[in-house]
Formats: sequence, C-alpha cells, structure tokens
Amino acid sequence: MKRKKAILAAVGIVAAAGAAVFWMRRDGAADGEQSIDPPEEYRIGGVDVIALPVMSDGVSVYQEEVLAAAGTAPEMETTADAVGYRYEGLSDAGTLVSAYTALLTSPDLGFDIVDGALVRADAPDFSAVSGDVNLAHRAAEADKVMLLRLTWAAGSCTVVTDTPEGEITDPPAPEGMTMEEALDYVRGLPPSLLGLEGSSMEDYRIYALDGMALINGIPCIPVSVYRTAEDTDTNVVEGSFFLSSDQSRIYRLDTATGTVEEVVG
Repeated sequence: MKRKKAILAAVGIVAAAGAAVFWMRRDGAADGEQSIDPPEEYRIGGVDVIALPVMSDGVSVYQEEVLAAAGTAPEMETTADAVGYRYEGLSDAGTLVSAYTALLTSPDLGFDIVDGALVRADAPDFSAVSGDVNLAHRAAEADKVMLLRLTWAAGSCTVVTDTPEGEITDPPAPEGMTMEEALDYVRGLPPSLLGLEGSSMEDYRIYALDGMALINGIPCIPVSVYRTAEDTDTNVVEGSFFLSSDQSRIYRLDTATGTVEEVVG
C-alpha cells in the first residue's frame, strides 16, 4: 500500500465532537498512561493514517502502549505493536465514530469494516449509546493488516491501533447455492419485480459477481443486469442487485446514493 496521509483540514465531518468508550469512565491519567495533544495522525505499520478528528477544547487524550481493546472478539488479540488512545470529554459518540468510519472506508483511504476474524462486516448501529467497530486495511508488510479498533460510550472513546497478522476476507458463500443457481433464479423473475422494463428477463444479460456482500447482516450474491444497446451492441447497466443466500430477499443498489433497498422480501 502506498503511504497515505490524509489532511485534517479536508475533513468536514467534525462539526459535532463525538466520542467513545474505555472500560469505564476515568478522570485523569491512569498508571502507564501519558496525556498528549489530540493526534492528527496515527502511525500504523509505517503508514500515517488520519486520527479521530476532535476539537482540542475540553478534550483530554491519554496514550498507553499495548492496550487491550474493549468490546472486540476474543480471536482479535493485540500485538506488541498495539497503541491505545483514550479520548475523554467528548459528546455524541456514535456521530463522531460514524463520520470517522465513513472517512476511512471511503475509496480514497480504502479501509473495510471487519469482525474479529477480519471478515468484512456490516456497520454497527452508530446511534446506540455505546458500541464498537473494527476498521482494517492491508498493511505494507506482507501478511499483516493495519487495524483500528474503536469502542465508544457516553463521553469517551478508545482507539487501538495495531498491525496483526492476517488477511481481510469476504463472508463465506452460502451453502447449497451456487452462482449458476442464483442466475437461474433471477432469470425466472418478472422484470417488473426488479423495477425493470419488458416481459421477460431473457431480454437482459445477467452476471453473478465473485465474492459475497453483507446486507443487513445477510450474506448476498451480487448480481448485475445489463441490456444490449441496439445501436452500439454494447452492454448497458440496468441494475445492480444482491440476492440473499436463501433466495428470500433481493436488494437493489441505488448508485446515486450508494444505498440499497429491498425489492423482494
């Protein structure tokens, strides 16, 4: 990965200073902690990654080495490279962590939301009073990932940076359903059910894409539908869909907003 250095001034997401959690609220520095100014960047595996963007007024930040992260899965253990940052004096925790997550998972920075096994996962409920989210990106060093673990609660946020061994993976394909079965199912649907024109899906070209996507926690196969332009004989995208593993739901991607809506279910 090329070294990326995001500029804090380019981030217009910190109008409301939010925050997150430690195990419990604490005032002042604990043993082994050092009070620091809010960092603009975290150094993770030799790469500078923009830090949690907070206003310095009224915010205290404490740092300690090898901080065990709260709220993470047991298999996601810290390494000797782990560094912890505890932010105190924040408000609206979910809003801040949500905005920070959106920034890091943008195409420019390319992080993924993952679970404790580094499998791509859905975003948590950022409107909750407390919660956690893991953000990962392939590291510059082979077979390692850059990892940020954020845990928020009322008034505080813990950020743990680390470079554990591992690889970011997609959710496993649903058992008992092949790509061809997914295509056959979509071919048999009336186009109107998917918001398409015509009387038969035979008027379209349908392709199942490699990998899986999690929609509302449900493993789905991505399916793209094309129509052949008569004047150029080229494929024109008519819709991008996600078929659930049990064929009970189909979601359509709104490319303008980047959101999905359920069209069958």
